[in-house]
Amino acid sequence: MENVFKHNIISGHHKINVSIAVDDDYIVISNNKSENKKTEASHNVGLKNIISRYEFICDKKCIIDNTSKTFTVKLPLISEN
Repeated sequence: MENVFKHNIISGHHKINVSIAVDDDYIVISNNKSENKKTEASHNVGLKNIISRYEFICDKKCIIDNTSKTFTVKLPLISEN
C-alpha cells in the first residue's frame, strides 16, 4: 500500500483507486496509476522481501502485474493445514 503513495501523484485531479479482494486462493491488491512522482529509482526491495517470504513458507508464487495503467499484486492465501 505504501507504494501507492510513493509512486503516484494523488490529488483532486489525480485520484487513485485501490481494490483489495480475494480471487481463488489469492488476495489481490490493485491500483490504477497516475502520473509518476519524481522520486528515486525503485529497487523493488519491498516486493522482493514479500516474494522471498512467500517462497519460504509456501509453494505458491506471488504474481505481479505491472501495466501502463494498473499495478496488481496477487499474494497466495496461506492455510494453517
